[in-house]
Amino acid sequence: NQIKKAEVRQEIVNEKLIELKALAAKTQDPKILEKAAANSQKHIEKLKAQIEKFQDNAQTSPKINKFLDKFIRQGLLQQKVLEELETKVPPQVMLKIEAVRERHLEKFGKVMSKLEDKDKIAARINNILENQTKSDFKQLKDLQILKELEEKLPSEVQDSIRQLQEKSLNVFLENLEKISVEKQEKIGDYLQKMGGNKEKQLEILETLRREIKHGAIQNKLEQAKDKIIGKIEQAPRNEKCPIWTAPVPGFCKEGRIVVNKDPQTGCRLPARCVVTEEIEKNIKRDTKDIDNHAISIQSNEKISCRTDSDCACGRKKDTQECFYGNINYVDANSQCPDFCNGITGKLIMRCVNNVCTQSQ
Repeated sequence: NQIKKAEVRQEIVNEKLIELKALAAKTQDPKILEKAAANSQKHIEKLKAQIEKFQDNAQTSPKINKFLDKFIRQGLLQQKVLEELETKVPPQVMLKIEAVRERHLEKFGKVMSKLEDKDKIAARINNILENQTKSDFKQLKDLQILKELEEKLPSEVQDSIRQLQEKSLNVFLENLEKISVEKQEKIGDYLQKMGGNKEKQLEILETLRREIKHGAIQNKLEQAKDKIIGKIEQAPRNEKCPIWTAPVPGFCKEGRIVVNKDPQTGCRLPARCVVTEEIEKNIKRDTKDIDNHAISIQSNEKISCRTDSDCACGRKKDTQECFYGNINYVDANSQCPDFCNGITGKLIMRCVNNVCTQSQ
């Protein structure tokens, strides 16, 4: 029975992750922890291979339908365990844990795509999330998972996942009004202490900064933003990746900071300032104030413009890294989807005060 074998393998994955978590509490020995992480990843791969043997899907088999619900519940819990581990292991082991978590997410997305109709994936995930344990800031964790999962699902599913993200954000903002200001001020601490993808946490925090107007909470979010950016800067990196430098103080006051990774290399790209169209119309500042970090990295000529048509996004002609700027320096035929279009797919290039800038 292929389903039964997959269920057994799923339990083994759970056990291996629990063992890894217990080891991390007992030792900081990189060799021991890396071996345990590799063992967990091996069983994740075996689980995916076992599910590949399924001949039916959730629509044609009640047993697979039941299995898929259990798979999603367990998969989300496993992601949380891996995210927690990233905060508890030595820096040299963190990269390995990140790799296991990324691989787990990838397998998670592929299994759902195989076993469920694409137009029903979002509803199934939403149902599982809504039945999980509630907490004041639960939707922020859901939002982070949805943002990470979105990238691992087929493009035709991503819009519905973005709608779930918007729903989670709206529910969070509605619930926020029902809790004390004292608790509200802890949002920033909660975000910056969460395990998992710091770039996604920064994205969520920047969204909250636009939505929450309370002065004291704004200050707390600003402090948390600096801490998250600091953690991104201090995070261990692949030796093949360039050193990532945090943006200068005061960078992007009028917009939101976005940090993406190159989809080909996995290396972090320079921080970008994304300005909404509404804010863009009101910007009356010197070019350096709009994107002083970008200008410190690139020469003015490479990002200068007179009209929107002078700007493009793609890969830099000389280095092939993800890049936006003057069209003469951009290979627009070589796209970096998330970098150029944003996670929501709504980013566009504009010429603002003679500087190529991303807006939405």
